[in-house]
Amino acid sequence: MSLLFRRSRTRVAVGWSARYSSRMTDSVETPYRLITDPLRERAAATPDRVFCHSGAESLTYRQLWSEVRRVAGGLQALGVGRGTRVALVMDNGPRFLTTWFALALIGAVEVPVNTAFHGASLRYVLEQSGCAAVVVDDRYADRVSALGPLDKLLICDADERAAAAWTELDGEPDESFDGTTEPAAIMYTSGTTGRSKGVVLSHRYFLLMAAANIRNMRLGEDDVYYTCLPLFHGMAQLSGTMAPLIAGAELVVAQKFSASRFWDDCRRYGVTGFGSIAAITSMLYNRPAEPGDRDHRVRFAFAVAVPAAVERRFEERFGVRLINGYGITEAGQVTYQPYDAPKPGSAGTPVGLYELEIHDPHDRPLGPGEKGEIVVRPRQNSAMMAGYHAMPEATVEAFRNLWLHTGDLGYRDADGYLYFVDRGKDAIRRRGENISSLEVEAAVVRHPGVAEVAAYPVPSGLGEDEVMIAVIRADEALTAAELARHCAAELPRFAVPAYIRFVGALPRTPTAKVEKYRLRAEGVTGDTHHV
Repeated sequence: MSLLFRRSRTRVAVGWSARYSSRMTDSVETPYRLITDPLRERAAATPDRVFCHSGAESLTYRQLWSEVRRVAGGLQALGVGRGTRVALVMDNGPRFLTTWFALALIGAVEVPVNTAFHGASLRYVLEQSGCAAVVVDDRYADRVSALGPLDKLLICDADERAAAAWTELDGEPDESFDGTTEPAAIMYTSGTTGRSKGVVLSHRYFLLMAAANIRNMRLGEDDVYYTCLPLFHGMAQLSGTMAPLIAGAELVVAQKFSASRFWDDCRRYGVTGFGSIAAITSMLYNRPAEPGDRDHRVRFAFAVAVPAAVERRFEERFGVRLINGYGITEAGQVTYQPYDAPKPGSAGTPVGLYELEIHDPHDRPLGPGEKGEIVVRPRQNSAMMAGYHAMPEATVEAFRNLWLHTGDLGYRDADGYLYFVDRGKDAIRRRGENISSLEVEAAVVRHPGVAEVAAYPVPSGLGEDEVMIAVIRADEALTAAELARHCAAELPRFAVPAYIRFVGALPRTPTAKVEKYRLRAEGVTGDTHHV
């Protein structure tokens, strides 16, 4: 079975531990049981208030709730129900939201699929998830059909291969489902170092994450939140949709991120906050300065892994408070910078849902300032994933010694603030030293002639790595020799790049993350400078 549809074209040491622990004990609670409960509540209390804007479309709570119930009933008539896994290959927009909430209402499990997936990667997710249906925008229907017989129920508006048209789904849904700890979604990791893993997340997980986001962003009914990350991404669903819904804020859903349209959208809708990642923050900052850079209502941006130098410059230029944090799909948003006590460059402190430690390779806890692996564990039920779908060995390995091992590197200071150092897979080993690619990038981007940079390892021939950087120039006059001198002045000798490559663009995922595995695979190219 499977589902397809077309969307409208309209468009988060003892003395040291004691000081730190108070920040960890603030509890996070939710009065709701299902993802759809706050929408039902808002539709009853303020039915005619606009909740969502997307292009030329605007939906009130009543309209969205009515659409959700219509689609839910139609899906049930097709045999979709409690525990049925349904893949969504869809662009951002009201139809994505409607389908997601409709599945949640009847206890089905959303499997959001990266829209960049096709061929083997798409087949893998559809088959590994065991989905019985696929809901697809028309523009992606051929990708699914090209995979051959999949024994999936297909739903779309304009395809003779579809079992039903999305616009024609209709029915009165059975709303008896009440499984707060049952799966609401299976979200697949990026899979850049191996097969993607399906992260199983419950209704309660979504609700707890949203509650934490609301508190840390101080989100309220007067806010307008802008979501430009793809809705198949956890951050877009948790902080970007569920938090505004529960807080009673308005939501603006962009089909995709556009640096050139971003601030115009913010002015048009009166946006007060948005979700971001380091790449988006950099792309906005790297655009030419304009007199209207502060001509907007945006007061905050929730961001991830933004370097201290970029954080300060961004805040000064745009007048926007960056709330840095750290999170992974398996555990949600683990830390936030405290709103009243930020430390530039830090990822903040853990919310009350988690314990966090830094461990050495033998799983021994490390003290302040010591770098190691970031490990976390829940303080409340369902604050983390239930496990990896159909991967029991990977689940046990991830939770070994009763800690979720993130694979990421970091350290904490004496006040308990987390500093993210690197993704474990992106760390570089040279001359017996572990080098953070992020620290190299932070040093390189301080040169005024650099717009963006990615640092990554290439083989040295000595069993270790050499440091290589791919650079997008802000000043075309910048030479490799000049940049090498800058790096030598900014970095320890062992971390200075041996190779510099100037590029026009960096390979990115649909969520704007740099695909360093592609750069590593390309290695030292003919246009690379050995410095």
